[in-house]
Amino acid sequence: MKKIIVVGVLVVVFCALTGCAGAGAGYSASKKTNPKQAHKTNATSESDVVPTYPKPTPQVVGEPREAKALVGEWECKTYINSKLVIPSIKYVRDDHTASASKRIYKIFDDGKSMTVFVGEDGTESYHNGEWSYENGTLFMSENFNDPNIPVMRIKVLWYQDDLIEFRYDLPSYEKLISKSGVENVKVWYEPDGSLRTHMDVVSKGVHSTMMMIESPCRLKRIGDVE
Repeated sequence: MKKIIVVGVLVVVFCALTGCAGAGAGYSASKKTNPKQAHKTNATSESDVVPTYPKPTPQVVGEPREAKALVGEWECKTYINSKLVIPSIKYVRDDHTASASKRIYKIFDDGKSMTVFVGEDGTESYHNGEWSYENGTLFMSENFNDPNIPVMRIKVLWYQDDLIEFRYDLPSYEKLISKSGVENVKVWYEPDGSLRTHMDVVSKGVHSTMMMIESPCRLKRIGDVE
C-alpha cells in the first residue's frame, strides 16, 4: 500500500522539481498557466499554496457501516496544487493549475484489495494488498503477516452507502512519506477535508521546500467486484 498512497505526493514533488507540474494532459480545475510565466510568480516563500480546485461540497457524516459495506469498486478524483521554494537561489514556483489524478480501490470480500493510481497523463499503476476494517477505520497493507511492512490506517467517513471519504491517520502518513526520502514532513487536514503537506526535499544536493494541498478523497461506488 505504501507505493500507492505515497505515489501521488512523490509525482507532484518530481514534477515540481523538473518543471512538469500543471503541464500534463487531462482534466484540470482552472485555466492552464503559461509555462514561461510559472517561474515568474509574485508568490513569496512565506505564503502557503492556494488551492484553485472547486471548493469541496459540505457533507453530513453518518454512522459507520459494517465491513461488508466496503466490498466493491470505489473511485475518487483528487486535485493537487503545489508550490516549490528553493531558498539558495531565491526561487519560487507557484503552480496555479491544479494537477489531477484518479484512484480506484477494489475491495474484495476475502480480505484482498487492489489499488489503481491513474496519473493526469493517463499512466496507471497497480498494487495488490490486504485490508481489514474495525470501528470505522480501514487498515491496508501489502501483507499483514510481515511486521516489516507498514500498515496504513484510514478513517472512513460515511456520507451515503455509495459515497465515502478517506482520511489518513496523519502520524502513519508522515512516517510513510519520510521513508520515501523526504525530510521534516508535516501534514494536516483543513476544515473542508483538504490535505496540506509541507516537506523538505533534497535533490542533487539542493535543499527545497514543497508545499501542497490536495482535495478530499471522496469515493463513489462504481460497481461490484468478483
